[in-house]
Amino acid sequence: MLTMEPKFGKMLLVGAIFNCLDPVLTIVSGLSVRDPFLTPFDKEDLADAAKSQFSRDHSDHLALVRAYEGWKVAERDFAGYDYCWKNFLSAQSMKAIDSLRKEFYSLKASAYTSHTHIYI
Repeated sequence: MLTMEPKFGKMLLVGAIFNCLDPVLTIVSGLSVRDPFLTPFDKEDLADAAKSQFSRDHSDHLALVRAYEGWKVAERDFAGYDYCWKNFLSAQSMKAIDSLRKEFYSLKASAYTSHTHIYI
């Protein structure tokens, strides 16, 4: 059994209900690990510009989703580390987000086969 904060569990349930589980998985996973957006002391302006390309003047949550999606594409091309380096992202955090997404997604499959009741 995977433990998580109740608010994250609710987010996952609502994401499944409204058929938008994929980005919610990324957001919940991203909020559960160290912030993947790096801000080196001597390159704050460049790091802020890199993050703003993902947010496009919207929320940090959408920036996280876009950064993760780009990282996944780069990973398929064996360029995940380069992607992180160029975009001031923590490769370790991105891998942790990916791992947590898989764990959280497995809860969906087990929820359909479980005989326990879940109350919100």
